[in-house]
Amino acid sequence: MSARRFFLLTLVSLFYSLPVFAHGARSRVVLLVPGMSVDITRTKAAWGDKIPGMAGRWSGMIGFFQQQGYAFGGIISSHVRHEKMQRRGGKKTVFMLNFSKEAVIDGLGMKGLELAQALVRVRRLTGAQRIILVCHSAGGLVARAYMQGGIAGVPYRGDVSRLITISTPQFGSLLAKSVGDYLGTRATSLQAGAALIRRLNDRLPLPVGVLYASIIV
Repeated sequence: MSARRFFLLTLVSLFYSLPVFAHGARSRVVLLVPGMSVDITRTKAAWGDKIPGMAGRWSGMIGFFQQQGYAFGGIISSHVRHEKMQRRGGKKTVFMLNFSKEAVIDGLGMKGLELAQALVRVRRLTGAQRIILVCHSAGGLVARAYMQGGIAGVPYRGDVSRLITISTPQFGSLLAKSVGDYLGTRATSLQAGAALIRRLNDRLPLPVGVLYASIIV
């Protein structure tokens, strides 16, 4: 599958279904959620990179969103303040989550906490009451852990309108079993027999009022 067809499939997942209205307005704000990072010394570039010599332009999924008229609002991180983002011009409609190093080496729980915090910040920046999540790989399980109430002390706030997962191991990863001893909790938390993954699939329901799409490549 070519990259462009892959991006188009994601875009179709965003808008093919009937509109979801949040208090009278359809949310068009997107938060991109990455998966597990193997190399914790580098920022995961699953969604694209800055294009040299082209101010504000990105490659990859971010660049594709820009081509469709979305305005990139920047990277949401627990270590960076974001209140000044909106002052740089038009209304921002797509953001990228960057997990802290502590969350990167942890399992799904800490990542889910930072996702919940990121959603609060994106809502504050944009005024949107519900956000579209586009998640890559393990990022889809992070979103489910938050939305299905699988993280102690982190309640789901009803702030997601659509969940689109891309190459997410919904029932756990066989690869995670073989690399768990090397990568630690970030891999063992993704194993097929992991307690949280079993709870997500067997005991904790997905919230109603959210549209779902799972893209397997």
